[in-house]
Amino acid sequence: MKNTAVRQAGLMQFLYYFALAGGANYFTLYYKQHLVDFSGNPQYEYIGVILLVQALVAFFSPLLAGYIADKYQITNRLISLCAFGVSLGTAVVVIPGLGPFVHMTILRRLWLLLPGAVMTQFFLRPLVPLIDTGSLKALEEQDGHADYYGRIRVLGSIGWILCCLLVGRWLDFSGRLVDAILVYGLVFAVLGFISLSGFSTEVKKVDLSWEHLLSDRVLRVLIVLTFIRMISFGMGFAFTGVFLSEMNLTYSQMGLAFGLAAVLEVPFFFKGHVLREKWGSEFLILFDLLLQALRFIIFYLFPQVESPAFYIIVQMLMGLGVCLHINGIVPLLNQIAPPHLKATYQNLYTVAVSLVIIVNGLASSLIVKALGTRSLMGICSLIMAAAFFYTALSLVLPKRKNNPDPALQDSGL
Repeated sequence: MKNTAVRQAGLMQFLYYFALAGGANYFTLYYKQHLVDFSGNPQYEYIGVILLVQALVAFFSPLLAGYIADKYQITNRLISLCAFGVSLGTAVVVIPGLGPFVHMTILRRLWLLLPGAVMTQFFLRPLVPLIDTGSLKALEEQDGHADYYGRIRVLGSIGWILCCLLVGRWLDFSGRLVDAILVYGLVFAVLGFISLSGFSTEVKKVDLSWEHLLSDRVLRVLIVLTFIRMISFGMGFAFTGVFLSEMNLTYSQMGLAFGLAAVLEVPFFFKGHVLREKWGSEFLILFDLLLQALRFIIFYLFPQVESPAFYIIVQMLMGLGVCLHINGIVPLLNQIAPPHLKATYQNLYTVAVSLVIIVNGLASSLIVKALGTRSLMGICSLIMAAAFFYTALSLVLPKRKNNPDPALQDSGL
């Protein structure tokens, strides 16, 4: 990493995924712990309401952030604003888990968890596309291309692994799920300070042209693919922690499952440009869908294996698939985007994710309440298989010529 902007981008990737691992893996378990009735039964419908409302509100933030980032070229300032917003929202979420407030009624807990979760998700949702946009721009300014995006993104995987292992071990020691949420909020505050300077410091207004969004066939296919994939991935991710706890894994073992899932990301991100050159973005995206479907179907078919190592190994398929997906789709979006719509294209991907999360949080909660987490895993495998067949039939990229990544010459641009 030669220049300051590239180093800044790498640090942001590390901090974002370190923070995410501190809370994202445990939010549902945290809600389950605090939203129980007098008999000790978890109120999954309340969890579903939180997931639904936060997704409804957060749907608009990537659209807004992408427009502002491209319009005024202030990516780093938006990253800082969003990181501080996540930290403030988390400060509200942790209140029911703190000593003086643990004896509140379930409704009072809900009325604290709900606004905190909504604020957290509203500011969280644009962060990945904004950090990726800044990372890609920094690489293009340094090297003239963004082929080595994976070498920056791999720092995020390292951050995720470290936090999963550390937090899982700590939770076994403390037994306080609120500690994981505290790590989440504190590290996002650090990210906010780190990103106060970096990619762009000068505000300049740019005239945006939107006709490309309507005519870009490849963009439309990628958005539909993201929508279908996220129905499965999002429902499964929200309750993977609950599923593993029902399989009697300890917090340390869950930390290993989530952390080691990212271990395979490290070499594959580092060599992402080689993978795209050899196989192309389309293959990487399709292979991810197969791996995610395989993970869910194994969880469904083998729910009573006594060895925690079995679930840890199966969960590693998630990390490998995510790595291939990101290596395929993020540089692809950057390549098909016009120069003045880089942030918008990355955020449109997140908008598709946000649209799904509006419904699948509540849907997954109701499925778990009615059928259990095992059935949810089976349903997720079927939806992921549908995403594979849709993508195989619809995403047709032209052959590579003298470009290390697929050139989308007929994408409608």
